Amino acid sequence: MARRACGRSFGPMIRTRILVAYASRHGSTREVAEAVAATLRSRGLSTTILPAAEVGHLRGYAGVVLGGALYMGRLHKDARRFLARHHDALEGRALAVFALGPRTLAPDDVADSRSQLMHALASAPPPASVAVFGGVVRPGELRFPFSRLPASDERDWAAIEAWAGELAATFSRAKSHDLRQTTDAASGLIRTAAGPGDPSLNAVNQHDHDF
Repeated sequence: MARRACGRSFGPMIRTRILVAYASRHGSTREVAEAVAATLRSRGLSTTILPAAEVGHLRGYAGVVLGGALYMGRLHKDARRFLARHHDALEGRALAVFALGPRTLAPDDVADSRSQLMHALASAPPPASVAVFGGVVRPGELRFPFSRLPASDERDWAAIEAWAGELAATFSRAKSHDLRQTTDAASGLIRTAAGPGDPSLNAVNQHDHDF
């Protein structure tokens, strides 16, 4: 799993209520969101998990984790709308983002994944942490020609749990009045964690897979 430092350390936290919001078509992203929420709770953080489309406000949340699938090179529309709808509120909170989409570990696919996610986050408040995890292909739930792809599941659950554990530490150190990551280096925002193999290859090409 490749890692890059994503921000400064934070001071003591006043509030520890965290929202995990997800945008998922077939349930794979939701399952990752549930795993992230479970890890945050195990670290003592009060955590609520909701579909991104159902989140009406961010009042009472000290931090937000947003997860979305990448379809045809674009972040799930509910995740994009969440970022736009809550843009001002996110300015005052720690934000972490993860995306599912990787199907192969080819170097070109890694670059494409990073570019696609960065494009989706271009107008959002800078996240404290971003992760790209492998996706799931369930041919029976996909349209032709993707229904002819072989079944696969590239999610690395150990990597997902490790990332969530790091988020718990970040949220626990954060001050409620200074929760944003302020890096100007866009390349420092991406952490890839799609699965085993060469860490530099842990992201993939996005098509209309089962996320």
